[in-house]
Parts: sequence; C-alpha cells; structure tokens
Amino acid sequence: MASAKREGPDTGRKRWWRLFGIAAWGGFIIYGALLTGLRLAHRISARQRAEGEIEALRKAGTAWRRRAETAEAEVRTSKGRISELQQDNARLRADLARQVEADQRFTGIHKEVEQIQARMDNVAAERAGAILDQHLAHLQAAQPGALIKAKVLNGKERSMFRSILNWTLGRKLRLLAQVSMGEYLDTTTGAKDLRWAYNDRRTDFLICDQDWVPMLAVEYHGSGHCLGRNWERRDAIKARALLLANVGLVIIEKDDGRREVGAKLDAAYARIEASRAGPLEARPVPGH
Repeated sequence: MASAKREGPDTGRKRWWRLFGIAAWGGFIIYGALLTGLRLAHRISARQRAEGEIEALRKAGTAWRRRAETAEAEVRTSKGRISELQQDNARLRADLARQVEADQRFTGIHKEVEQIQARMDNVAAERAGAILDQHLAHLQAAQPGALIKAKVLNGKERSMFRSILNWTLGRKLRLLAQVSMGEYLDTTTGAKDLRWAYNDRRTDFLICDQDWVPMLAVEYHGSGHCLGRNWERRDAIKARALLLANVGLVIIEKDDGRREVGAKLDAAYARIEASRAGPLEARPVPGH
C-alpha cells in the first residue's frame, strides 16, 4: 500500500511514455522491415525482368545467329549459282562462236554450191548449144527431099478425132491433137526439176475449155500402143503428170465405138465438174 501510494501520477505517465517509446520503436522496426521487404520485392522483380530480358536477348541472339547462318548459306548458294551461270555463259559464248563459225562455213559452202551450179548451168547451156549446133549442121548438110510430110493422125485416129470433136462442139469446148505435154503443163517454183520427166511426152487428144485451159487428156490405145518394152512406164508417167496438174485422163481402147467413147467422155467431164472444189482422183476413167 505504501509503495502504491508512493508511485503517484508521475509514475503512470512515465509508464505510458515508456510504452509509447516501445511502440514507436516497434513501429519503426516494422516500417523498416516493410521498407526492406518492398526493396527486396522490387529487386526481385527487377531481377526477374532483367532475367526475362536477358532470355529474350538470348533468343533474339539465337534467331539472329540462325538468320545469319541462313544468309551465309544463301550467299554460298548464290555464289555457287553465279559460278554456274558464269560457266553456262562461257559455254554459251563458245557455242555462239561455233555457231558463227558454222554459219560462216555454211555461207561459204552455199556460195561454192552457187558457183558450181552456175558452172553446171553454163556447161549445160554450152552442151545444149553444141547439140543444137550439131542438129543444125545435120539439117544443113541434108539434101532437099530428106524430110517428107507425115500425117498427124492415122485413119483410126481421124475417126476418133471426129467422134471427140462432135462431143466437144455440143459443150463449147476446144479440141487439139498430138499436143506436147510440155506445152500445156507447167511447174511451180519449187518443182522445176519435174519438167524433164514429162516434157517430151505427147497427148493424143487434148480437150480445153473456152479459155484454152486443159480439162481432159484423151489417150487412144490402138493396135500398136502396147508395142515395146516400156509402154507401161510411159503410160504411168503421163497419168501421174496429169494427176498432179488436175487434168482428167480418158483412155479409149481400139474396140470402143462412138457410144463407148461418148460415155467415157461424159463420165470424165462429170468428174471434172465435180472436182472444181478439190483434186481429181488418182485413176483414169474406166472402160465398160
């Protein structure tokens, strides 16, 4: 009792101040701890961000390294391709040089061929002139009466000519006898060499339109037609030449009468009219 009384009001205030001091220190300690925790958390977060950035930089560096490796590989490939192209270009230049050389050789050969052809033409012309001179000399050396007149048509051929003439008059066509095929067949630009094959052949009768354009060639196979070893070849040459020129071919046999001749001419003429839009068939008009 005596001690409690001795404390008094001052003692209670001191106690409160002491408790306040302890609490203040505790608050400072807690604040410091909180501040330290925040700093640690901030550092940890900053470290995590830094590690993330480092990892991103590592990935970026890896990607860039891969890109660099890919670019280097592409550069190596491009260099290889450039080398191949350069080799190809060199080969092409060599080929072009060989082509130019070949063209020059071809031009030279072509000129030589033209020169040889010109010489051959001159030789042929000189030979033809020599033959003509020889023929003329023979004729000049011959005596009057060495040549005599010969009938263009024999009796059977004259009868055949009259039959064909009667048939042509009704159709306003023109008729010729013993006509050289070189007179009514010509060659195109690229077929000049064909002329020698038929030029000296003759057609017994030739039927033309009003403009003297050949339409039908009539061959009379009399008793002497099949004489000789090459008559089939001669007939084949005539038939082929007439086919190429789109001229109809009518073959009259020695036993054909006026009716058979007219029937064959009618059939051939019908074929000619039908062939205005196309070529003739590769065969003569058959007999009956």
